[in-house]
Amino acid sequence: MSPVRQFILVAALALAGVPAAAQRISSPYRYIDSKQYVVLFGGRVRTQTGIVAVGPESGNIFGAQFGYRASGPIVLEATLGYMPLKRVVRDTTRQVGDTANFHPLGTANQGVLLATASIRFDITGPRTWHGFQPYGLLGAGGAFGTTGQNGPAVPSDVRFSFGTSFAAQAGAGIEWYATRRLGLRLDGRGTLWKLHTPSAFLLRAVNLQQSIWAQNLSLVGGLAVHF
Repeated sequence: MSPVRQFILVAALALAGVPAAAQRISSPYRYIDSKQYVVLFGGRVRTQTGIVAVGPESGNIFGAQFGYRASGPIVLEATLGYMPLKRVVRDTTRQVGDTANFHPLGTANQGVLLATASIRFDITGPRTWHGFQPYGLLGAGGAFGTTGQNGPAVPSDVRFSFGTSFAAQAGAGIEWYATRRLGLRLDGRGTLWKLHTPSAFLLRAVNLQQSIWAQNLSLVGGLAVHF
C-alpha cells in the first residue's frame, strides 16, 4: 500500500472515531449490586402521652435494621429499636385551676422496645441518582414496655402500664452512598401504638376514653453497610 493510501486510511479511521467518542453520555444513575444491608441508627422520637398524659414522653431512640432487596425497587426490612423514655406519674386529683390535667407526683422510667417489619419502595429502583436513593415505606409490628414498676408509689388502679401494643408505621427517607458499600441515611417515620387509661382515672372523669392510638414521630440518622 502506497504512503498516500496509508495516510487516507488512518485519517478516515480517526474521523470515524470522533463521533463515537462524542456520543458517550455520563449517566447520573448508578446501579446497586448488593442485595442486603445492615443499618445502625440513632435519633429522637416525639411521643403523644395519652388521654391523661401518663404515657411515655419524648426522648431518644436507637437500634438496628436489616434489609433484603426482593426485586427491583422492593425491599423487605426488619427494624428493632429501643427508646429509654420517661413518663409522669399522676394521681386522680385535679390540679388547682386546671380541669384538664391530673396532679403530677414525679417521673418514672419507661423503656419501649419497637419491632417492625416493613415493605420499602425505592423511588429510583435498584440504583442511585447522583449517589442518592430516596424511598418510602409501610410497616407493622409490636411495641413492648420493658421497664418494671418504678417512680412514686401509687395504687394499682392508678398506675400506668404500657404493656404490649400493635404498632403501625409509615415513613420516608433518603440515603447517600459514600462508597458502593457504605451509606449515610436520614429517616423519618410516624408510628401508632395504643395507650390505655388507668381505671381510676375513668372513674374520676366518666368522659375520658379508655384508650387512644398515640401518634409518634421519629427522625433518625444511620450508617448503612451493604453486602
